[in-house]
Amino acid sequence: MTAHRRFMSLSVLRLPSLQTVTSLRNCTQRNMRMVISCEDEQLQLKQEMETLTKEIAQQEQHANDVEQFIAQAHKYVGLENLTPYALHKFLKAIYIEAPDESSGKRPQSIHISYDFVGFIPIQELIQEGMA
Repeated sequence: MTAHRRFMSLSVLRLPSLQTVTSLRNCTQRNMRMVISCEDEQLQLKQEMETLTKEIAQQEQHANDVEQFIAQAHKYVGLENLTPYALHKFLKAIYIEAPDESSGKRPQSIHISYDFVGFIPIQELIQEGMA
C-alpha cells in the first residue's frame, strides 16, 4: 500500500510531462539562438559605427582643408605674376616622373601636390580650363 500512496502523492504534484519539458527545451534553444544572433548583430553594428565615425572624421578634415585652401586662394585673386612666395604658399611638392622613351619621344608625367587638398589630376584641371 505504501507504493500506491506514493504513486498517488506523485500524481498530485503534477510533474510536467515529457512533451512540456521538450517544448521548454526547444523554447530555450530558440531564445539562445536569438540572443547569439542579437549579439552578433550588435557587434557588426558597433564595427560599422566605428568605420563610419572614422569616415566622417576624414570627410570633416578634408572639408576643413578645402576651406583653408580656398581662404588661401582668395588672398591671391588679383595676382598677375606667379611669385616664388605665392607658389610656395599653394604647392606642397612637385613630382616629375622619369621620361618614357619607348615611343621615341620623351614625355614626362608631372604630379603637383597642393597644400591642404593634395593631388589634383592635371586632366581634371585641363577639362575645367584651369591649367
